[in-house]
Amino acid sequence: MTMRFLSNIASCLLLLLPSVTSRAQTGGNRLSYPQIAGYAPFTIVTDSNAIDLDLQLIETELFKSSEDSFRNALQIYQNGGHTASIATLTLTSGISGPVAEGTRVAGFDSLNRDVIGEVSQDYPVGATELNVLYVPTSNQQSYLECLVGGLTVVNQSQTSGCFVPSGSITITNAGNYQYQYRVSENNRNAVTLASFSLDLVEPQPDTHPTLEKFFDYYGDIHYGDATCRAALQATETINVQRGRVNFQQIGYQGRTEGATLSMVLLNVWMEVRVQMRLATDMCKTVGGETPEEHWDRAVAYYTGSLEGTLGDGTGRLLHQLADDMCVEFRTCGRNSDERGGRSYVNREILTRLRTTQDFIENQQCVSVELAEEEIEIFMIIPLVQGTLKYAYLRSVEDSEINESAGAIFAASILPLVHACDQNDAATISRNLGLGSTSSTDFTAVKTALENNYECLRLTCKSVGGYFDSNINDYYASAFPCVDGKTLIGGTGPAPAPTPELHSRQPTETSRNTVSPQAGEDGGDDSNKTAVIAGSVSAVLVVTIALLAFLFFQVRRNKESDPERQGNAPEFTPAGDTKESAEMT
Repeated sequence: MTMRFLSNIASCLLLLLPSVTSRAQTGGNRLSYPQIAGYAPFTIVTDSNAIDLDLQLIETELFKSSEDSFRNALQIYQNGGHTASIATLTLTSGISGPVAEGTRVAGFDSLNRDVIGEVSQDYPVGATELNVLYVPTSNQQSYLECLVGGLTVVNQSQTSGCFVPSGSITITNAGNYQYQYRVSENNRNAVTLASFSLDLVEPQPDTHPTLEKFFDYYGDIHYGDATCRAALQATETINVQRGRVNFQQIGYQGRTEGATLSMVLLNVWMEVRVQMRLATDMCKTVGGETPEEHWDRAVAYYTGSLEGTLGDGTGRLLHQLADDMCVEFRTCGRNSDERGGRSYVNREILTRLRTTQDFIENQQCVSVELAEEEIEIFMIIPLVQGTLKYAYLRSVEDSEINESAGAIFAASILPLVHACDQNDAATISRNLGLGSTSSTDFTAVKTALENNYECLRLTCKSVGGYFDSNINDYYASAFPCVDGKTLIGGTGPAPAPTPELHSRQPTETSRNTVSPQAGEDGGDDSNKTAVIAGSVSAVLVVTIALLAFLFFQVRRNKESDPERQGNAPEFTPAGDTKESAEMT
């Protein structure tokens, strides 16, 4: 046995290290696409991530403050333009066989480039009209070049990547067909800010607890769309049983605030919850649809493309709302006690969104459901903060912007509070209702919310207090409540300083668990680093132990060989070198 033999063994063992590292970094050899605010999706959801571009154009129109611009905003709201583009093609002859949803369709654009799509539903033999969903690329900057929908009203449509007006398409396993259609009229969008609300269906008992609370409170499953349209068209929500809003006497500025906030706080917020719930349900369904795309969509709708790959852009959706509110309530940072940087809410949410990818991949569905519930807790915090902020502002300054914003923030939280305590919900509604003739009692609103922190699984520390940067202190009477003490009007002690998560423990054996502690910047990257470091250490320990064993075997052989005693060179085991010590 020689040194070369020992060296060869060590080299062979160390060759394991790159494969261990690669496997940990890719999540079991799963591919991922460009990041969304630090989250690496497993599926291509670039068009879902672009839903915030609809809102950006809507804001541009609303800020013009005219009836024409509000009509344009309504068209973009209901017809979209940036997400789930679909072409309706009319064939000159019926298809020769049935075509299943998701079947690939290939054609050409006006520049003679390939256009790839998928049929959006099942079609029977003889069908002559096909809805074809354009397949986006993974490049967020140029994910699709066929964007029409409601963008035509503001001359922002892009048609260079659409199917040409007439030509031939190839349907996989179904042959070639001639078609024709009108590019500007027959390209639409299946997903819009309006569809987030209009596509909701009344939940069956115990299927979607959060949606059930909103439906129970409003009595109209399309409550979000009703509120958005009331703001855009200066009308009243007449079909809801509680929490009516009336924009008839509100000017352009107040209606702009009401419309944009409704789209985010009511429509987008619930769509994120719906997508996460779908991912959970798909995880539990054996042989059903894969849940990864729903989970990725939830992230895309929560964040939006304007946040960029690192989450440091200026967005329009819930991710930006959380970062904005943390500055005003001093709840930024990993401990929820700073006035700048990434919000505590976003740290915790993105950590769980990333960690749950492993749960989904390993079909640890109980852990997926628990993570979904925990994420909702953090999603509620900015809603409470916004309600407190505008309750305070309405109490000191009467303006239509404060009135509209306060009413919409209240609308986003009232169903959840109502499920906890109907009297407290009535207090909030009475003080923040749109068009209320009475003044706003901030202390009453603050107390009504704080009474229900325990029910909502929130804490005083996680919500914080409305902070005045000019005096570096909280606004009068807007200071945070104190955890661990009985809340005013409450029935018991407040919860611990961080939200009480994981009330039910998962039954699976999990390689990663959702931590109830504040997340670091890297989120679950720290978990992956730990996996890699543990794997490296384990291999090194085995290597050193084997080398040490072989060394002593060689030494004993030498000592038992009288011909070689006295002239053997000194040998230092690899495990005793400085380099090995530093690696371990």
